[in-house]
Formats: sequence, structure tokens, C-alpha cells
Amino acid sequence: MRRLGAKGSGEFVRISWDEALETIAARLRDVISRDGAEAIWPIVGSGNMGLIQGIYGAGRRLWNVLGTSRNEYTLCTVAGGFGTGYTLGDSRVGMDPESFRFSNLIVLWGANVLSTHPHLWRPILEARKRGAFVVAIDPIRTRTAVAGDWHLGPIPGTRLHSHSVFCTLC
Repeated sequence: MRRLGAKGSGEFVRISWDEALETIAARLRDVISRDGAEAIWPIVGSGNMGLIQGIYGAGRRLWNVLGTSRNEYTLCTVAGGFGTGYTLGDSRVGMDPESFRFSNLIVLWGANVLSTHPHLWRPILEARKRGAFVVAIDPIRTRTAVAGDWHLGPIPGTRLHSHSVFCTLC
């Protein structure tokens, strides 16, 4: 879809993929010729870490060929790496989603899996069939928090080690 009216007006027209790609290519060429390639800043969003947008892999090669700006993709990677290292002993090791189905307890800390990682929900459901308990820790009552067995909603700005900061919402 291409926006017709002012941003926020909700006015759009359906266009083909070819037209969309041609429009994007033309705008990239225009910015590069007018302001230089470093005026383009590829950015990732949370949840899929840019896998859909192509920030890693093929996308990174595109940005390198164009000569765009580079940034450290650490929106939540630093915190996630620290948490992984703290819980698994090595921040370079990730959890194997295939092993979720064998878990007895699954803690989803600030992870709205149903909205941002739906591919992980199937192994979580398989674990539940085997008797697993799913805890969602999130200040917001997300879809995942509702679907879990227990939602702990920390109150922002409070100390996490105190049991009084959690409100049980289930």
C-alpha cells in the first residue's frame, strides 16, 4: 500500500510489488545521490530483531553494498546476551527452541511470544501438553501474559527482588 494523503490520514492505494520495489529503489538512489549513502540508516525493531526486514544476512549485504550507515544492533541484544550468559553460563549460547517441549517450567521474561515470536508458541504448547507451567513476567498484560499460566506484572521503578513489587494478574 502507498500512502496518498498526509501521514496519519489513513488514505492508501494498493500498488504492485514491482511498483513498491521500484519506488523504494528510486528513493534510495535519490538519497544517495543528494546526501550520500550514510544518510540511510537501517534500523531494527524489537521482536524479530530485523530478521524480516533483512538487517542480518542478505539485508546486511545490501546495506554494505549501498554503503549505508552502520550501527551496533543492540536495541535489546546486550540485555538478552547478559541474561543468556547469566542463566546458561555463556552469552554466545542460545536456548534451543526445540528443547522447549521438554521443559517443565517456561519463564517468558518481557517476551510477548504470541505477537513477536509466534514460531516459539508451538513448542511451548507441546510442553504444556506434557504438564509444563508457563510464567509470563511483563508489566503489560500482553496476549502472551493472558495465555500463560501465571502473569507476574512488575511495577516499573520498583525493586525486582522484593516480592511486593509483583501483582498477580491471573
